[in-house]
Amino acid sequence: MFLTKLKSALVLLLVVGLFAGGVVTLATYAMAAQQPDVKKEAAPKTQAEKKEAKQPTAKKDAKKPVDLFPFDDLKARLKKQEDEIAKIRLAMLKEIADEETKLNELIKKEQDAQKPGDTDAIIRIAWLQSKKHQLGGLRIQVQYGVKVGGTPPTEEQRLGIHVGTPNATLVKQLALPKNQGLVLDRVDAKSPAAKAGLKALDILLKIDGTIVPSNMKEFHKILAGIKTDTPFDVLVLREGKEQTVQGLTISGAK
Repeated sequence: MFLTKLKSALVLLLVVGLFAGGVVTLATYAMAAQQPDVKKEAAPKTQAEKKEAKQPTAKKDAKKPVDLFPFDDLKARLKKQEDEIAKIRLAMLKEIADEETKLNELIKKEQDAQKPGDTDAIIRIAWLQSKKHQLGGLRIQVQYGVKVGGTPPTEEQRLGIHVGTPNATLVKQLALPKNQGLVLDRVDAKSPAAKAGLKALDILLKIDGTIVPSNMKEFHKILAGIKTDTPFDVLVLREGKEQTVQGLTISGAK
């Protein structure tokens, strides 16, 4: 009986021990599960923090930024070129002034030698004075700027003529109608005008039957209205006599 009770007590003690050990193990696992995992539950980074992390750290010894467009250098180069242009313009003005001096002397010489009723002398003086007028225009053009680039030739240039307005003395001596007529200052060699027979110092009176006005702007309108590559006639006053020059044409090629 004693042995039987002893066995029963040992079995009961073993069961209690196993049960207590299981409770302790379960309690340990439960406590471990309740403790937060610092690595896993760390707060996620904000967008600002991520952006800041990607940006490289500024260097303390950063170099001065390079000027991609050196504007000051450009201005310096233009200023140098401007100075060169000013020197050239002064040289051009001096050359024009020298020519004006020569022209004035030539006009005075013709006037001193002129005899009463000398029509040819009157025409020569008028032609020289028209040249003086052209020189004055050229001086103004050079003084206030030189044209850059070309423009299509005018009808006058394609004809090969250079005209001027007759002065009051010429109008009176040749008894020209008021506000009518232009003087041919020059006729280009081998030009359509030269081939047709026009000469320097001719006075244009009519073009294809239309009166030639002394107004240059109106004269250019008349030329602009002439059909290209179509022959037309010109009435001129040459050495005091009217003459008709035929077969002039304005080429259509510009």
